[in-house]
Amino acid sequence: MTLEERRGGEWLPIGSGESDADGRVRSLLPEGREAEPGTHRLRFDVYEYFAAQGRPAFFPSVEIVFH
Repeated sequence: MTLEERRGGEWLPIGSGESDADGRVRSLLPEGREAEPGTHRLRFDVYEYFAAQGRPAFFPSVEIVFH
């Protein structure tokens, strides 16, 4: 999973992480960094997840944009 921040006309990655055995990502941002107010996007690379399990994936990724 990748967390990106919208700056100007582009998306800049500000953090990433992988889910644990419980399906949770404990932290997306590097230690000591906080997300700034603005528009952000979470990107889930589901293709790689399903490919690792030998299953087909309809979507290569899923994105959620929020303010």
